[in-house]
Amino acid sequence: NTMNIWTTAYSSIRRMNEFFQKIEDSEISDDIKSSLKGEVYFLRAFMYFDLIKRYGGIPLIDKTSSIDDDLEVERGTLENSFQFILNDLDKAISTLPSKSNASKASKESAIALKGRVLLYWASPLYNTSNSLERWKLAAEANKQLIDLNKFVLFEDLSQLWLNNSNSESIFQVEYALPEKNHSWDALVKPLELANNDAGQCSPLQN
Repeated sequence: NTMNIWTTAYSSIRRMNEFFQKIEDSEISDDIKSSLKGEVYFLRAFMYFDLIKRYGGIPLIDKTSSIDDDLEVERGTLENSFQFILNDLDKAISTLPSKSNASKASKESAIALKGRVLLYWASPLYNTSNSLERWKLAAEANKQLIDLNKFVLFEDLSQLWLNNSNSESIFQVEYALPEKNHSWDALVKPLELANNDAGQCSPLQN
């Protein structure tokens, strides 16, 4: 169930919080530390954004917890939840390097995600008073990405999904069977077309 990501999301967020707790004691260089922290800020924002789209205001956890802590974390308001995500993205933008690999978080992917988050926050679903300030913030964030002049629409749609570094890809999860695969279309394909990752929706031959 793609709507039910609660357990998976908070398990990932816990690992990210553990990263922040331990990274300062690492012996790696400060430059690498800064870049890694930016990546994790981006991924935590990404995960919280997935949660807010499904559940609205959510419990906001930014540190690790022990069995002795109060684990009944109060649900945040919509505004607090969006602001938490935006704060993480601002930290990511300030520390991430520019894009060199679309499969890794970069300054550009953090700006793009911020633009998308702000568009959701400005939309009628979350912006019932139609605050023009929210629309302004969304426009500014997306224009910041556009003005970089680094991304254009790919010229051949039929080849888009076969090109791992095309001109319109800002951030991507690459298909790499068997370590990483996609299952949406594979569910209904014959096995010979889906690299043996199919069959759940295929009729049986009696």
